Amino acid sequence: MNIINFNKKYSKQLSELWLSPEITKNTLSTKTRTTPKNLTKKLLKEKQNSFLAIENKNVIGFSSLRPFEGRKNHSADFVIFVSPNYHRKGVGTKLMKKLFDRTKKLKLKRIELSVFSDNKKAISFYKKFGFKIDGKKKKSLQRDQKLFDEIIMGKLI
Repeated sequence: MNIINFNKKYSKQLSELWLSPEITKNTLSTKTRTTPKNLTKKLLKEKQNSFLAIENKNVIGFSSLRPFEGRKNHSADFVIFVSPNYHRKGVGTKLMKKLFDRTKKLKLKRIELSVFSDNKKAISFYKKFGFKIDGKKKKSLQRDQKLFDEIIMGKLI
């Protein structure tokens, strides 16, 4: 398994993984943002900050660091996900380490994320890397017509 910078030849596979029910259940993205065309356009701009986990020429994971601008230009948020078939096999850890390497190169001081309150596995994963819960937005996320709290987590670099 290799971690590489985003390459547009993998856009279709990435979009299919991102739109799979197992992934969309726990991400905040919408279907229109994750079509191959939209992904390619967006990620080519962020190429240096977006990474793919590849095994046997297949996309099995993704992460992308999104630095903020203005008064928050010392911070970034990110997205990370791994195909369920590769959970607990070190893929997420390798993608996370790649994100941390990039935060250092960009001289960022803080990295943050949002996660569904019922996604206990992800919350535990983030805590393993030193993320702390900064707060909670009550009933701010919706999935399958149910409302969920949004957990805001952060880590100082």
